[in-house]
Amino acid sequence: MEKPEMDTNFAPVILPNGSLLGLWRDHHPGGHHSTPHLVTATDWRLPETYRWSDKELFSDKTVPGGIEDMFVWQDRRGNFHALFHVMYDCGEHSPCGGHAFSVDGWKWMWGGTCYNGTVRYDDGSTFDFPYVERPHLIFDRDGVTPVALTNGVKPGWGIDGDQSFTLLRPLKAPQQEVHARG
Repeated sequence: MEKPEMDTNFAPVILPNGSLLGLWRDHHPGGHHSTPHLVTATDWRLPETYRWSDKELFSDKTVPGGIEDMFVWQDRRGNFHALFHVMYDCGEHSPCGGHAFSVDGWKWMWGGTCYNGTVRYDDGSTFDFPYVERPHLIFDRDGVTPVALTNGVKPGWGIDGDQSFTLLRPLKAPQQEVHARG
């Protein structure tokens, strides 16, 4: 397939050997929702090595409508993961973000909802954001342990409800091993 001529939401991972694996999206015929696809390159620096697949990454039966704003990363075991914005209004009981994973980067499995629009603040208060998009992880110094999630959010107020900002949510820290003294 030729290089797509659209807003692709291109989300790559550059591998240690200089190759690239990533995701891009287009819209189904008729434009009714956003659909992710695989992109690969033998050398991330050489555009002529990029291969843009037009095969859908997931079936319509697995994913709840359109997904976009992919963020792709590789964990410490070499498995691939992706976060997505699920294209629905979200809130406490509706998905805003989805997760998918792959052992080899070629065959992907939909993992389901991974975040919603409810934010719990340190003072115990909560707020349900109706728009939670553009997921991005912040990693620890090791480069593979996620420590926080950022999203572009819209609270739904302001001029025409179009006020937006970046929200950072710390992820739950792993349990510390406790040693009893005695």
